[in-house]
Amino acid sequence: MKKIAVISNIQSNIYALKKFLECIVNEQIEYVFNLGNFFDGDLFCSEIFDIISSDTRFINVLGEKERKVLQVLEHIEDDYFDEEELRKSQKIIEILGENRIGILKRFPQSVEIECEGQKIYAGVDTTDANYVDFGLSEEKLAVMLLKKGICNGNDLFKYDYVFYGYHGLSEREYFLEPIHKDRETCYISPGNLYMQCRGKMQFTIIELSTTDTSIQQNNIAINNDEIIQAIRIHNPDSFRELRKYGELNYVAKKEGNLVIDCACSEPFKHHCKYREQYIELWKMLVEFLEEKCISYYISNTVKGETESQEKNWTEEEKEKVFADFINENGDFAWHEMGLEDKNGKVLFASHEFGTVYYLNNLDEIQTREMIEYLNTLPNSREILSYQLY
Repeated sequence: MKKIAVISNIQSNIYALKKFLECIVNEQIEYVFNLGNFFDGDLFCSEIFDIISSDTRFINVLGEKERKVLQVLEHIEDDYFDEEELRKSQKIIEILGENRIGILKRFPQSVEIECEGQKIYAGVDTTDANYVDFGLSEEKLAVMLLKKGICNGNDLFKYDYVFYGYHGLSEREYFLEPIHKDRETCYISPGNLYMQCRGKMQFTIIELSTTDTSIQQNNIAINNDEIIQAIRIHNPDSFRELRKYGELNYVAKKEGNLVIDCACSEPFKHHCKYREQYIELWKMLVEFLEEKCISYYISNTVKGETESQEKNWTEEEKEKVFADFINENGDFAWHEMGLEDKNGKVLFASHEFGTVYYLNNLDEIQTREMIEYLNTLPNSREILSYQLY
C-alpha cells in the first residue's frame, strides 16, 4: 500500500505550498504529482522552483504558464501572448537563471507511471476549453486522451487513473469501459493549491492498494493574509493578483476615478442571490452625487424608447432613475446611464447593463466615504470589486 498526492496551480503562493508540505509530513507520501502552473508572475518563483525541483517525491509536469515561459525563451511567441504575459515570462526567465531554466526544460508535459499495480497518467492539458466543455462523461475522456494523441481507441482504458489540472475545479469521476465493462478509469482534478476558492487550499491524497483504494480530496481553509501582503509589497498595482485571493477591493491612492465591477455579469436578474444588495448599491451610487447633478443620459433603453436620451435632473426624473432602472423581466433596463454636472462632466456612469460603475473625480473625503460604504455591504468581497485610478 502506497500513498500519493496530487496538486495543481501553486500560482506563486509559496505559503500554500509550504502548508501543503506540512499537511503531508506524516503521510508517508511516495509521490507528489505536481500538475503545472507553478508560477503567476515572478513572485517567489525561484523559491518555489527550488522546493519542487529538490524534493525527490515531486513529479513535476509543465503547465500552461511554464510552457509559455519556455516558448518565450525559444522566441516562439504565439498570437495569444499579450503584453503582460510576455513581460511576466521574461521576468521569470531572468529570476530563475540559467541553471533553473535548464532543469525546467527537462520537466515533461505528461508522465506515465505504475504504482502498486495501478497505471497512472498525469498531465492532460485542460487549458483549452474544448477539453472540458463535455462535462462529466465518457466523451470528455475521449476528447482529452484521443484528440491529444495520448492513446488510440483500443487503449482508451489502459489507465487506472488520469490526473489533470483544471483551474478551480476539484473533481473525481469514474468512466466505465463501454462495451465489455471490465475496465474503468478514474479522473481526478485536485483543484487549486493556491487558495483561490475563498482561502481554501485544495489537493488530493490517494492510498493505492490492489484491494482497497482510498481517495481523499481536501479543501483546507487557511489564512491568506501573508500572500496578500506579499503581493502588495511586491507590486502595489497588482489588482489582478489580489482578486484571486478574495482581496477584491484595493485602493492605492486617496482620490480619483473609482471603478466598481459587479461580480455577476447580469446582476439584476431575478435569480441573482445578491439582487437586493445590488439594488441598494445602485440607489446609493445615484444618490451619492445627486446634488451636483444637472442632467442625465441613457442609451439603449427598452420599451420602445429612443436609442439615446438626455433629460434634466428633476425630482420626477430622479425618482424614475431610482425606481425604473430594472425592467419587467428583472434585467437592468439601460445599456448605459450617466449623471452630469452643469459643465457636462460625467459624475457617475453605469455601463454594460449595470455591471460596471464609474464615480469620477472623487476627492479624498468622498473616496473614504464611498469605500467605507462599499465595505459595509454584506458579502461585499463576493458581490463586487473596486479600484481607484
